[in-house]
Amino acid sequence: MGALALLGLACGCSTPEPAIKPDQGARALSAAPDWGKPATPPTLAPRPGADGEHKDAERHALMVALEQELERHKKILAEKTQLPPYFIGFTLTEVHSDAIEASSGALVSRTDGVNRYIEVEIRVGDYDFDNTNRNRGGGGGFASRTGPLDDDPQALRKMLWRITEETYRDAAEAYLRVKANEQVSVEEADDSGDFTKEEPVVYREPWLTHELDDKAWEDRIRTWSEPFRQATDVLSSGVSLRASTINTLMINSEGTELQYGERRYSISLRAEALADDGMDLARFESAFARSPQGLPDDQWAKDQISTMIKDLTALKAAPVVEPWVGPVILSGRAAGVFFHEIFGHRIEGHRQRDEHSGQTFTSDLGKVVLPTFLSVTDDPTAYTYNGTELSGHYRFDDEGVRAQRVGLIEDGELQSFLTSRLPLAAVRQSNGHGRRQVGRRAVARQGNLMVTPSHSVSYERLRALLVEELERQGKPFGYVFEDISGGFTNTARFSPQAFKVTPLMVYRVFADGRPDELVRGVDIAGTPKTVFQKIIASADDYQVFNGFCGAESGWVPVSATSPSLLVSEVEIEKKAKLNQKGPLLPAPPMEVTQ
Repeated sequence: MGALALLGLACGCSTPEPAIKPDQGARALSAAPDWGKPATPPTLAPRPGADGEHKDAERHALMVALEQELERHKKILAEKTQLPPYFIGFTLTEVHSDAIEASSGALVSRTDGVNRYIEVEIRVGDYDFDNTNRNRGGGGGFASRTGPLDDDPQALRKMLWRITEETYRDAAEAYLRVKANEQVSVEEADDSGDFTKEEPVVYREPWLTHELDDKAWEDRIRTWSEPFRQATDVLSSGVSLRASTINTLMINSEGTELQYGERRYSISLRAEALADDGMDLARFESAFARSPQGLPDDQWAKDQISTMIKDLTALKAAPVVEPWVGPVILSGRAAGVFFHEIFGHRIEGHRQRDEHSGQTFTSDLGKVVLPTFLSVTDDPTAYTYNGTELSGHYRFDDEGVRAQRVGLIEDGELQSFLTSRLPLAAVRQSNGHGRRQVGRRAVARQGNLMVTPSHSVSYERLRALLVEELERQGKPFGYVFEDISGGFTNTARFSPQAFKVTPLMVYRVFADGRPDELVRGVDIAGTPKTVFQKIIASADDYQVFNGFCGAESGWVPVSATSPSLLVSEVEIEKKAKLNQKGPLLPAPPMEVTQ
């Protein structure tokens, strides 16, 4: 479910540690972590500046229009309808987006625009049972439209009037439908209700302005992309900058009133090649910051692109792997996205309520589901992780609930789920993880997912433990997964509860000490509960994976952090490929004749 951008490699120490016990192997789920030393936890820092309720920031003029229409519609619908709403929410989001892309030393795309979106949510019924009940075919009561760019309260009120009218009708029809379906459907396994009651929050930040030196960045992006021009093995490439300033006004009938904003900047480097046997090859690198000053410098881009070109040339000549099962190391970045895809999506709250979901961990609260030396949290309040800015940080979720740190796994034991305002039997209140892309209804989503070991070894020692595990299993080689582009996982009951993750850079490690060998054509596949029991050791090289994740509520910014992990048994499948050969024509000459 989604692709994440690669970022931020940290180094491990070289202190010697004791060896892993030879009989530990795949039984690590209950084994004591006596193979390493107590781990030093990563350093987390909150967002700079005061938190709490802001009453000193100037209230935006359009908030008055939102408030007036909210009160007007609440009063009229209560008086004139037999099914008055118990909840009405209005959100206005302004998005100022810049995008600059260059390829082979020339600009290929340049966009700069501002859009405003108006969203209305109406719920009919009550907190226990309303029009959204998904197990009874519910829905409706949500609409999103583009809004006026001018700060014209009357124009906004006129638009809200039209949208609220049609949204109410949609909600009322959906409520009648779910009431009818209730009579012919089996009882829900979890009847916790359809919406949580939350304390209202009043918070105001100053309205943010967009900040970007367009001309300077056009020149930099163009210059950064020039090395790809001379790379004959690279078929396509791109260097892009995306900058966005997002301001949000949110108000609802419970008394919540929010005015806040964020700035996001990202650099993406991509390059693709085609092997002689028709296999697509790709390399990606990226960087994330919340100010232009936080983005990397020219030397970073030069170094990254040089490495990407060399990697693609090497990958074209690399051997293709065969299907295989055995021990591997997932680098911190690879382990982060691995946990995001395989674990994170399965502990999102709405999947525990959905009767069509596989509900992998729904009945496992209080049970050990990971090795006891691992803990997992999701903490969107964290702004930086060992000094690296986190893409998944936010102060409020998209349902107006303050972001919260959630301890999901403690010493291997499942403690909680990520929840939106859809309650669970095990978690009755939202823990601030209701998230969505503009235009979608919020569901429980990950923010900053963090894997933390209680014990660890240096990365060098982890590689030695990999060789020891190869010898214990009688395997001639294993693998190290350095980079992963993303992956997907099935969570619905009608399909196998399996996952597939796509690595980019994979190295074969030999038990007899031969040099590592770069390979290609690898996909990691398996089932979650099985593979989690095979994690047997952790390094201390905490790494960050920043990017976007796509799921039911659209694309949202996330991060995944983890140290490198040793897994005693992973299944490798062959990657799909094309049947066509590489280019028939050679790359054009660098000098153009007149």
